[in-house]
Amino acid sequence: MSSRWRRPSVRLFNPVQGYGTDVTIGTITYNGSSALPWNAGSYNVVATCRFGNRTSTTSGVFVIQKAEPPLSWADPAPITVNDGLSKSELRATSTVPGSYDYKPGFGTKLPEGIQKLSVLFNPTDSRNYNSRQASVNIKVIGKPAPVLNAPGGKFRPILIPFKLSSYRLSSD
Repeated sequence: MSSRWRRPSVRLFNPVQGYGTDVTIGTITYNGSSALPWNAGSYNVVATCRFGNRTSTTSGVFVIQKAEPPLSWADPAPITVNDGLSKSELRATSTVPGSYDYKPGFGTKLPEGIQKLSVLFNPTDSRNYNSRQASVNIKVIGKPAPVLNAPGGKFRPILIPFKLSSYRLSSD
């Protein structure tokens, strides 16, 4: 988070004389400290100003809200049903450091069709940033190729004897 702060001032208006006078605040404290707050939270503020021989004090609550971290994620290119999800598809980004929790996760093989991918981004600086969610669609194409397994990794011919006209076929 970045902000540009300037020393606060109060504008007093005298309704009898009809003109305004700027008065610089003597002191401002945030939860008892003169340091400007930078983190999200609620701060008790006490401001004291002096005008001539008069002193006036007022108080209130100053709130800094948590920021929404930027999060972007473009729809990934289509994949086939045999492809497990990888960094090519699960690639959400943020300029804020943090972790990404994808659903479904890395290595998952999806069924054919348009599928939804989602991410929960958890910023490292959870004091000043909210968690954020995003989702994209991915197109999954094709049917899986059949997987042929043979004992010992070798395929052997299957012998099926039958008559074709007057010839007999066999495989040897």
